[in-house]
Amino acid sequence: MFTFVPPRPIIRRMAQNRSEGNRYTVTAELLQSIADFAADPMTLYRVEGPDAFRHEWVDRRATEGTGLSAGEIEGKLISEVMPPKVIERFHVNANRAIEQRAPVRYTASPRLPAGERTLELTMSPIFVDGRCEYLVVHKRDVTDYAAAEAERNAALERLRRVMENAADLVWLVGIDGRIQYVTPAIERVLGYTPESLIGGDPFALLAPEDIASMGDFFAKVVDHPDLPHRTEIRTMHRDGTKRWVDMIVTNLIHDPNVGAIVVNARDVTDRKHAEDRLKYQAHHDALTGLPNRTLLELQLTERLCDSVDPGRLAALIFVDYDGFKLVNDSLGHQRGDELICETAVRLREVVGDRAWLARLGGDEFVIVSTALADVESHMELAQQVKTALGQPFLIADRQLYMTVSVGLATGAATLESTADTMMRNADMAMYAAKRQRLRFPKLFDESLSTDSRQRLETMTLLRRAITEQQFVLHYQPVVSIPGRNVVGAEALIRWNHPTKGLVAPAEFILLAEESELIVPIGEWVIEQACRQLRAWSDAGLGRMEVAVNVSPKQLADERFQQRLEASIARAGIDPSLLVLEITENLIMEHPEAARTLLKRVGALGVRCAIDDFGTGYSSLAYLPRFPAQTIKIDRSFVQGIAGATGDDDQLLSVRQQQTLVGAIIAMAHALDRSVVAEGVETVEQMRTLVQLGCERAQGFLFARPMPAAEFEDFVRAQRLAAQLTFADRT
Repeated sequence: MFTFVPPRPIIRRMAQNRSEGNRYTVTAELLQSIADFAADPMTLYRVEGPDAFRHEWVDRRATEGTGLSAGEIEGKLISEVMPPKVIERFHVNANRAIEQRAPVRYTASPRLPAGERTLELTMSPIFVDGRCEYLVVHKRDVTDYAAAEAERNAALERLRRVMENAADLVWLVGIDGRIQYVTPAIERVLGYTPESLIGGDPFALLAPEDIASMGDFFAKVVDHPDLPHRTEIRTMHRDGTKRWVDMIVTNLIHDPNVGAIVVNARDVTDRKHAEDRLKYQAHHDALTGLPNRTLLELQLTERLCDSVDPGRLAALIFVDYDGFKLVNDSLGHQRGDELICETAVRLREVVGDRAWLARLGGDEFVIVSTALADVESHMELAQQVKTALGQPFLIADRQLYMTVSVGLATGAATLESTADTMMRNADMAMYAAKRQRLRFPKLFDESLSTDSRQRLETMTLLRRAITEQQFVLHYQPVVSIPGRNVVGAEALIRWNHPTKGLVAPAEFILLAEESELIVPIGEWVIEQACRQLRAWSDAGLGRMEVAVNVSPKQLADERFQQRLEASIARAGIDPSLLVLEITENLIMEHPEAARTLLKRVGALGVRCAIDDFGTGYSSLAYLPRFPAQTIKIDRSFVQGIAGATGDDDQLLSVRQQQTLVGAIIAMAHALDRSVVAEGVETVEQMRTLVQLGCERAQGFLFARPMPAAEFEDFVRAQRLAAQLTFADRT
């Protein structure tokens, strides 16, 4: 601030004049000329006492806005011109300047005719012979400056309050690498008070595992001034927990207004945890917690290639339940989910740390095995899995027996393509095990690739066959014995291939099962069988039963019962003439599901038969629980009940076979079930069955399967022959 000092010649003249006893008078013109060179207007006061300051000379600029002229003020004491409050402050500061023998600056806000103004006053004392004779006062109007300063201070205060109450952290790191400033939000986020961190090392706030990467990050920040750099990093809370922060760091050391590295940080721990949860959910099965198909596809190559020592084999093991859909359909999806969860528990127990588990979806699981040395070890692990899942499950207080098909493929796991190849090969092996109903794991071999291509071609042709209705039904008679009277037939499907002719079901039924094509094929079979029953009835063939083989996948179809009822209604037949044959294997694998389904079918009036009975001896205990009207004894038992078989290695003698078949027949009759023996080929077999009490049979001894028209002729011929025989006897 400019301080007026009177020109030295004037001071010397004032001193000389005083020593001579005369008052030296400085002209107003001279003083005004001097004042004109000053930036601020001034007033010269003669000091007459501590409370007496007289206007000696007044700069004309000093009176602007007061309503008075310089002439009206000059010669008057300040008490004669100024208000009391202004006079009081004037006296205090003037005497302070005199006492300190130095300029004094202060502000005043007088209310002038032009309005209230803010003035900055600077008082400079003039001493002559050790006594203060004069006081020079410079006046600067700082009203606008004060308003701007007040606004700036208000803005700074707002900024300070915003920063101190903001959720985001701000701290400054000096050129010495120490914390210069940190906002109070640090206490909320990391538990430290700002004061405790000033002068500290900012890297001490980082998680130990992120310090190295943060050092590299800060090096980039230092090398690129003014350019914001962003990163997400873990910090340490005072309580020892870790917090994620999103950090923007800018090097402003070169900026004189800042002179530091500015760090803006936001706590994103909740967001990171949410992202981690979403990532986990995207890559893990919600039901079992196992890695899902997505994570398997992302990590399979890495796990196969990076986790296996050179020269060792890796393996993929595919596991899939047989007939799992029946569990959902009969017991409900909740029970099916419980089974899947229990399966995951057992797989973890079996596998341990030897392999990595994943659930592909549904009832399919994959085991990535990389810790075993050879194929035999992988096969042993696969067998352990199959054995563990073959043990009964306790679901909803019920024992549930399940079987699984297991396939595996091995490889050196050195190429990226190996992962896809092994996935495909293990999948093919698993389906081969399912198709062949193997009781042990299936190891992939190249023949499966050829078989897979052939099956794909066959599947394509099967779809066309369904569309073009290339199927026909043949009927094998079921006769009462020993009279050989035809009482019914078993409907057997044939594929009338455009180039191969009639194709036996053994060549395509299993493939149709795997591909779900068995559902529309089975629906067609039931529809045709019902129509044929009506046609034979209209042709006067009398009461004739027709048995139809039903696939587990048909029974699992939620619309099966509705479609069955519709076929019966369209044909207009007695539902008791239709017999649905369900294999014993289905009943053994899913007893509760099969029991429920048989009840549903029986409610329609349709009769049921257990086919291939005897292939699973333990099913004898289940027989009373199933609402089936007929038991069909498997051909493998019938073949050994009469005469020598020529097989020295046979497990049971003829007498033992007869005892077993006799027991089945006796138990079936005791439970009010009829019995049909399958595969009867000799008269000796038929006679033995009669002796054992079996009332019905079918097989090549009586007739081979034949088209519907031939079957009708066969029945008429058989009946005519029976009439002639009766006539001859009478």
